Amino acid sequence: MMVAVVVPVVTVLTIVIPLVADANTRITSVDTLAIDAGPAGDEAQPVDEAEPEVVLAASSTVGLGSEEVVNAAGRDLTWRVRWDAPFETIPLCAYSDACVAEQTAWLDTWGRPVGDDIWNGYLTLSNTATDGSSMSVRDIHSVGTFIRPEVPEVTVTLRGGEGDGSQLVVMQQTLGSTDPATFSGTYFGAPDGSPAVINIAPGEFIQTLTYFTRSDGDEHADFTGSLVADVEVGGVSTPVVLFDGFTRVGPPQLSSTILRINGDFVACGVDGWDDCTIPLFVEQLRADPEFPG
Repeated sequence: MMVAVVVPVVTVLTIVIPLVADANTRITSVDTLAIDAGPAGDEAQPVDEAEPEVVLAASSTVGLGSEEVVNAAGRDLTWRVRWDAPFETIPLCAYSDACVAEQTAWLDTWGRPVGDDIWNGYLTLSNTATDGSSMSVRDIHSVGTFIRPEVPEVTVTLRGGEGDGSQLVVMQQTLGSTDPATFSGTYFGAPDGSPAVINIAPGEFIQTLTYFTRSDGDEHADFTGSLVADVEVGGVSTPVVLFDGFTRVGPPQLSSTILRINGDFVACGVDGWDDCTIPLFVEQLRADPEFPG
């Protein structure tokens, strides 16, 4: 008698463990662009472009900012002072904190400060990704509005300041123009004057400084607007705001002389470095071709 032996069939189960991506991995995208401009800096955000326009200000106290301050890479105690200010009443006293306070009060009464609490043109652009390709920041330009002060002004400075420089990617851009910023100096082989294109690898940061120039028709106008750019990743380009809401005060209409004050020392002249007196400065001011009346 034959006995049937049933041999159980054992199925070998293959357990498939899915590969789980590192949760900390960040692939380069427009969202990995971080922008640091100090306390007033903004994160990248979409931008609606607008054509620049020229309007007339209702008063002469519009905006803060200065190409001179930016180009010095530092701050200077500078004011734009209206032409009809009583310059003979400027306090001239031995240099001290009290003296500076008196002089500052006079300048705040008759002028508007230049370069006080404004963006100085510096940005740190970082790619916070941990993997992926580089991002390309390009077509960097400014959009905004020009405002012409109604009252002619002259430059007055108090205790000239020195700026501090550093190794930066330096660019130049025309205010309110869609023309892209250009390199000022060479950048990784890109020649001086070529369109500024900044490539940022994952984990890399690059510090930049933008100088602004003006078109011929805007030489006395203040500018308020934003610095914008396109960020290209993987062939896809996205417009972003690099810095929103900065102002640049235009050069003064009365530009044949500058007044510099350091305590009781006074200088004037085209560059503001000639020994001077207040009456001599007023005489030079009244001789300016743009002086009213």
